Amino acid sequence: MNARDPNAARQERKRLRTLVVDDADAMRLSVVRRLRADRRIEVVDTATNGAEAVDKATRLHPDLVVMDVNMPVMDGLEATRRLKGLAAPPRVLLLSAEGPALLRAALDAGSDGYCDKHSLFEDLLSQVNALFPD
Repeated sequence: MNARDPNAARQERKRLRTLVVDDADAMRLSVVRRLRADRRIEVVDTATNGAEAVDKATRLHPDLVVMDVNMPVMDGLEATRRLKGLAAPPRVLLLSAEGPALLRAALDAGSDGYCDKHSLFEDLLSQVNALFPD
């Protein structure tokens, strides 16, 4: 490795193990594609509801969970509360199409960030980079 090459140093850093959770197939796949555009992010799995997210996070130990708020079985707010109770809790970035109205509830649940689905593709990677700066 060339010590002067910052890209080489970045490539050697640990990739962000990420779990993507959304009940809508098209949205979940879009989020996965967007995250995979950043080489430092590794999508380790996906889930379709909060209960599945908590189960998979308990087994997979992701660094980050990118999760929709409104889902069946268990919503993203309750899943976030449970994830934050784990011995090594992941960072959680909540997603919603309901705009800033859910921001307070997301923060109260323990979310580390919030991204509006209407600006998701412009804001998603910048939100992740804010949570995990170089």
